[in-house]
Amino acid sequence: MPTYTSNQSTNQHLVIMVKEPRLGKVKTRLSKDIGEVAATAFYRRTTNHIIARLSKDPRWQTHIAIAPDTAINLPFWPKQTSRSPKRSTQGFGDLGDRMHTQFKKIGQFNSHPKHNGINHGQGPVLIIGTDIPEITATHIATAFKQLRNKEALIGPSGDGGYWIIGQKRSPKLINLFKNIRWSTEHTLGDTMINFASQKWATTETLSDVDNGPEYKTLNHFSRRLIPPQNEE
Repeated sequence: MPTYTSNQSTNQHLVIMVKEPRLGKVKTRLSKDIGEVAATAFYRRTTNHIIARLSKDPRWQTHIAIAPDTAINLPFWPKQTSRSPKRSTQGFGDLGDRMHTQFKKIGQFNSHPKHNGINHGQGPVLIIGTDIPEITATHIATAFKQLRNKEALIGPSGDGGYWIIGQKRSPKLINLFKNIRWSTEHTLGDTMINFASQKWATTETLSDVDNGPEYKTLNHFSRRLIPPQNEE
């Protein structure tokens, strides 16, 4: 693992956007192909796996942003310890409103008066979801590295959306989510319009799992992550 400074881990923030893993409320497109039970099991396992894998890395502080807000204290989430991901609520509005809220607030509650010249509440933030089980710490570390010389970053997904978005937040906070047609083939293009006047970077394209064929492909590739389709 690359070396890191003690300040780096508190000054870089990874936000994982998650939903209450309730039957019929998650992976609704996938559930049309494989059923609600299998789709919910898929969501639970991949969410657990991604949180566990990425929150162990000391190069950033991991946060889980939970929807709805009332689900923040469910026993499903990792127990709160000094080393566990920090829980927060997603807040209200569409997905763009909720992600912009994370960009605004993450780091504020644990920000510290300037110490050794560093304001620990104003570091870069990356936001991901849990639809792509193959996300690794290497993907995240690469994205943070790209943000060092850019104001914003985006990583396309195969369906016209994106699997990661981030911004440095310094010297300014950018609203990247104006006039977005969410959950369509236009999502990435609409967001890129808001990037137009910024210094931005793109990272590699990853494919998410939103339908039966994608599920079968990933299930064949890694059965330990994905429950069998007849799992009850």
